[in-house]
Amino acid sequence: MSGRTAFPIRIRLPEQQAYYHVEEEFTNAIRDKEEITMVPFETGVHYMEWTEAVIRSSQTGQAIYLPL
Repeated sequence: MSGRTAFPIRIRLPEQQAYYHVEEEFTNAIRDKEEITMVPFETGVHYMEWTEAVIRSSQTGQAIYLPL
């Protein structure tokens, strides 16, 4: 690692981890199945747009500019 020091990290067991489901919550809100509690709906829209840009960029090898 060229002079850098590696430090151990503590891995939590699945039952000790918080359940973070922003994407699921956002999709459920669109389907009118769940209320938004984690992030504002508009933030979810921007996040999904960014995710779509990442997918398009990986498929084409080109830069994808936002907003779409």
